[in-house]
Amino acid sequence: MDHPRHLRMFRRMLENIEHERLEMGEQEMRVPVSRYTDPQFFDWEQQTLFRRYPLVVGHGSQMPEPGDCMTHDLLGVPTLLVRGEDGTLRAFLNQCAHRATRLVDGNQPTSVRKLICPYHNWVYALDGRLERVPLAEGFPRSTLQERGLIPLPCAERQGLIWLLPTPGAELALDAWMGEIESDIAAFGMAESVFYRQSVSERQANWKL
Repeated sequence: MDHPRHLRMFRRMLENIEHERLEMGEQEMRVPVSRYTDPQFFDWEQQTLFRRYPLVVGHGSQMPEPGDCMTHDLLGVPTLLVRGEDGTLRAFLNQCAHRATRLVDGNQPTSVRKLICPYHNWVYALDGRLERVPLAEGFPRSTLQERGLIPLPCAERQGLIWLLPTPGAELALDAWMGEIESDIAAFGMAESVFYRQSVSERQANWKL
């Protein structure tokens, strides 16, 4: 925890409370209504904010054991998170390399030994490797080596699961988190345990 920086923030906040003072910007800032209603601007936001930068999609305690997995679709990319046999957490596109069928359904964590496509029973290891193809004589010999699951950049930091939902992108987590990592560490997130999830849907722009 960055104690000097936090102390400065707390003292500034307490002084504002004591003097009943609000800190305002130097000038008024207006936001066009179109920022909330324009479909093209909304698409640009999604491609920028939800495709280029690391995002928190869960807590490591949701998937503590090898074979634990869960899906995440809220970012518009069908994502599968899997704890490998080596204990490493990995992320993949939640689709078979054959016909893009979803491998795992449901929004609650589950546990598996293998990832098996429900369509044609292609079998994947927990690290994304394609292990078995029924009627393999109908495919080139290189199929097993070339057609594993498509990985997504993923990492665990301060107990949280960070994902960049763009295949092949670089997860520059150190540069992205910067000083905020010490703030997260101060909350003890790494020692915390996931308790309960509550989901609600609203007819509103994500900014509201």
